[in-house]
Amino acid sequence: MQEKPLSEELNAGRYFGFHTRALWNGTDGSLQTADGSSSYPVKKNKTGAFATKVYIAHGECWIEQKNVTRNAGDVQKYKVLIPRAGNPGGTILGKPKLAEPGSCSSNTYNVFVLGASASEANNLIQYLKTRFVRYLVATRTATQDMAPKAFEFVPVQDWSHAWTDEELFEKYGLDESEIDDVCSSIPGME
Repeated sequence: MQEKPLSEELNAGRYFGFHTRALWNGTDGSLQTADGSSSYPVKKNKTGAFATKVYIAHGECWIEQKNVTRNAGDVQKYKVLIPRAGNPGGTILGKPKLAEPGSCSSNTYNVFVLGASASEANNLIQYLKTRFVRYLVATRTATQDMAPKAFEFVPVQDWSHAWTDEELFEKYGLDESEIDDVCSSIPGME
C-alpha cells in the first residue's frame, strides 16, 4: 500500500491570505494581502477587535478576525507551521512551530491543519524534526524554498504517536548502510 505524501496535506504559505511581513509605524502596522493588491491593519499587541494572532516573519502581530479572508474556519484549529525558508546543507528545515487555536500565519510558513488535538500537532512537530524526514526533504530540494512539493517523499503517519528515527528506520526497513548515510548527512535538530 502506497502511503499518502505529506505534500498532499501541507498548504502553501498564503493559506490565510497574507503576504510575508508587516510594515510598522509604532504599534500599528499593515499586513499585505497575498496578491499584493491591498493590506489590512494590524497591531503589535492583542487589543480589542485585534484578537487573532498572525505568525509573521520575525514574530507575530494581531489582526481582526474579519480580515482573515482565506480558510478562516481553520483559525480555531491546531496547526503546525513549517518555515518556507529552509537551510540546505544544515538542518534542512527551519524549526516547526505549533500554532494554537485563535491564530493563523503569513506566507512565511507552510500550514498543516490538524484540528482539535495539541498532542497530534506536537507529534507532527517531532516527526518533522527526525533525521528521516529531513533526509527525504533534502533529496527533493536543493534550494531554501520549502514549498509543499519539497515534502513529496515524506509519508503521512498516524499523528496519535510520537515518531522517532529508530521507529521510522525499522518501519521502512532501512539497513545499516542507509541508516549511516541518513545520520551522517543530516544533523540532529532540537
